[in-house]
Amino acid sequence: MVMMLYNQDVSNCYTFNGLKHPLNEKYNMLLEGSVARICGDGGLEIPSALRVVECKDDLPELREIAYAFQSEFTDVVILGTGGSSLGGKCICAFAKSDKPNLHFVDNVDPVTFAELFAVLNPVTTGLIVISKSGDTSETLAQFNLFLQWFQERLTPSQVSARVKIITQQRSSILREIGHKKNFDILNHDPNIGGRFSAFSLVGVLPALIAGIDVGSFRKGAATTLIHTRKKRHDSAPAQGAALKLAAAKHATLATNILMFYSDKLFWFGQWYRQLWAESIGKNGYGATPVPFVGTVDQHSQLQLYLDGPSDKLFSAIMHDYRDSGMLVNASATGGVDLGTLEQRTLGDLINASQRGTIDALVAANRPVRTITTGELNETTLGALMMHFMLETIITADLLEVDPFNQPAVEKGKTRTKQYLKKFTDKC
Repeated sequence: MVMMLYNQDVSNCYTFNGLKHPLNEKYNMLLEGSVARICGDGGLEIPSALRVVECKDDLPELREIAYAFQSEFTDVVILGTGGSSLGGKCICAFAKSDKPNLHFVDNVDPVTFAELFAVLNPVTTGLIVISKSGDTSETLAQFNLFLQWFQERLTPSQVSARVKIITQQRSSILREIGHKKNFDILNHDPNIGGRFSAFSLVGVLPALIAGIDVGSFRKGAATTLIHTRKKRHDSAPAQGAALKLAAAKHATLATNILMFYSDKLFWFGQWYRQLWAESIGKNGYGATPVPFVGTVDQHSQLQLYLDGPSDKLFSAIMHDYRDSGMLVNASATGGVDLGTLEQRTLGDLINASQRGTIDALVAANRPVRTITTGELNETTLGALMMHFMLETIITADLLEVDPFNQPAVEKGKTRTKQYLKKFTDKC
């Protein structure tokens, strides 16, 4: 029997006017076909991004590298952008220690680089460079600046000892640099795209350096995968995909709001935003994904969501915070009456806030799906990340779009290179 690490409830969604439940015989057959493809039925190849969660033979080498980085460096910089960074950030948010200090550098803001170089010591800094293609302009620029910084202060052998490259095994600029400079190169699976790479070495190596229990992280993902194989079209990811299909085809819901109340899930929201946007945004499909961090966004977005246009689908990740944290005590404020806050914990307040917000949305006839978890840890995180990966893949299949490519993104990259060639004056 599979013990699920979360429970999903979509019942409030189908009370929304215009959002019809799609799980009739026709849609069940479509869902069965999608589940069959991701589960490898009939000899079909399971996507590598899913297979990797049940892999263990890659961990000994990665643990050895992680131990060396932990032992030798006080700071570790991870260069990459998009999927090469967001998955690792998402997992490392659950680290229980800040030693070594991890710095995910995913932009090319010159001010950020100047500030980073001002506080880092090259002798105690390790570097991981991640680019699947090996030709990502931003990552190559980042890497070049770090090499200049290292080479001005360290010997060539010292530089090579603190650099690891993750890229696929093909001819590329990054791999050529690695060979010329004698840097260790770890092979990125060519069949795993960046936004689906969190369970591979792209996310796992930074997580191991941060002290994350990667075995538990992958185990959590495996429970969701096993659940989907057993429950098929009735599984949580398939039902979530059916909801997204109904929202895409039978109602004008242009925005997907992902709500959560744990600060640890901030980067999870950013990771999901890329996962959904790049996988589904094709052929005219694709609601805009928007992370909602409670209770902060209750004071910045909720007015719009409750009283603005009814064009949003809400998914709320809920965790029971009751009785957690310090007590609010009026004696600390001179006996001033604190009303309902008196003798309540911060956990009580956040718990009441998330429940009150969901109730208000439902009362306003907004479609709200709830996903309720137990303890928030790396195991639960793995289960949730796998859920949304599967939900996204199944939704894409139902909409007949390829979840693993992003052809429109290349148009922007091409224009970026054209501008770089044309620049003769400073902007």
